Amino acid sequence: MFGKKVFAIFAVLAIFTFGAFAYDGTVFSCEILEAYSSTRFDEIIGSDEFEQALYEEVAADADGTVDKFFAITQDSIDDEDMDVIEGVEDYIDRKFDYSNGATIATGIVRNKNSDGEDGWYVVSNYTNRNGWSHYMFYFHVAY
Repeated sequence: MFGKKVFAIFAVLAIFTFGAFAYDGTVFSCEILEAYSSTRFDEIIGSDEFEQALYEEVAADADGTVDKFFAITQDSIDDEDMDVIEGVEDYIDRKFDYSNGATIATGIVRNKNSDGEDGWYVVSNYTNRNGWSHYMFYFHVAY
């Protein structure tokens, strides 16, 4: 009986450990932006102009060539992306005191090796009425 409990505990820990290390998870950038209502957040951050400006910023800061950059939508989001969003919310909760309308941009490394790196930018907005809303962008930089 004791052996089964120990095995069950290790099995659960192994599952959580795998999930925690499925991506690098290093936060390389986290900054508070202007406060927005949820409507204004959607208008600005959800715009093509914002996506283009973010791409240009990533390209300017990259040590290589940005060969992939796109918004992750409700139609394309996967479990790994959802884990990242949960991690971003936890990170913000631990690092910041925020209030209604807080908008925070977070850059996260997914993987980095000698060929390049990839990751996400998540722009998050908190309102008392709706809780968290996010826009997520994926990037890959080739070295």
